[in-house]
Amino acid sequence: MIMSTVRRTVLLLFIAWGGYFSLNAQSNLETSSKGKDAEVLFKRKDAEVSFPKWLENQLLHRDIPFSANLNEEDILFSNLVYANTTPLQIEIVTDFAVSPKGKISNITIEKPANVAFANEIQRLVSKSGPWKVSKENRARAHSKQQFIIPLNLKGKPVMLDKAPEWGEMNQRVYSKRYNLTRYLHQVAMHIYSRTANHVEKLEFPDAAIFSIMGVLQLNFNIDKTGKFSDLKYVHDLSGIQLGYFIEGQTFPGRFFSTEVKWQPAIMNGEAVGVSVEAKIDFNKKEISWDCYLNN
Repeated sequence: MIMSTVRRTVLLLFIAWGGYFSLNAQSNLETSSKGKDAEVLFKRKDAEVSFPKWLENQLLHRDIPFSANLNEEDILFSNLVYANTTPLQIEIVTDFAVSPKGKISNITIEKPANVAFANEIQRLVSKSGPWKVSKENRARAHSKQQFIIPLNLKGKPVMLDKAPEWGEMNQRVYSKRYNLTRYLHQVAMHIYSRTANHVEKLEFPDAAIFSIMGVLQLNFNIDKTGKFSDLKYVHDLSGIQLGYFIEGQTFPGRFFSTEVKWQPAIMNGEAVGVSVEAKIDFNKKEISWDCYLNN
């Protein structure tokens, strides 16, 4: 009799403890679920902070670091250019889902209305992964993400089929073409390493060895035949004879030669002329550029 009473008491206590544990676990789960979307991260940083800036930089060719691996799968090259120089402020809204493995799907662009622009944003978003997913979200099918991103454009945006490319394929000295990002990166690397007498792919050098500081701004045109012209530049660089580097080179394929024919920009299947404005910041070790259509 006594043993039976003890067993009933133990059983009741166990049931009561189990109920409390269940309610407490449910409460913790509900609290955790409130922040589940915020715990889906982009490139191991807070998505709310890092992703909008990443998308803006990719789309507008901003703050590309010297140290970037310039393979297509590592850094994207947007073909966005401007049809005029009238500043424009727009807001884009992106919606998509992130899978438990960090893959992007179901991308929609609510703004802007320009279809080509929206398609380019969608392409960039689709290539942004893989994202980092929190342990909580790995148990979920997908996590919905939405970002509202204001953009300050320097003109009316239009999309090229293909951006201009430096270099001629039949020249052994470089044997490949560089788009504008790669071209400016190579200019920066050759100045940074003071290598002005040959063309080759240079990786990011050891920052401790070199002392060049300052900002170089470049303007030039590439017409629809691929002719390079109207080079202008200003700078406050120290420790280099930039005039010789830009104007005094004699090796085949020199970067600023009017004799080297570029591959022109293509828009709607036809060659078009463009003007390029570029900034190479040796203080921040970053490259930025804008491109405008020439009528």
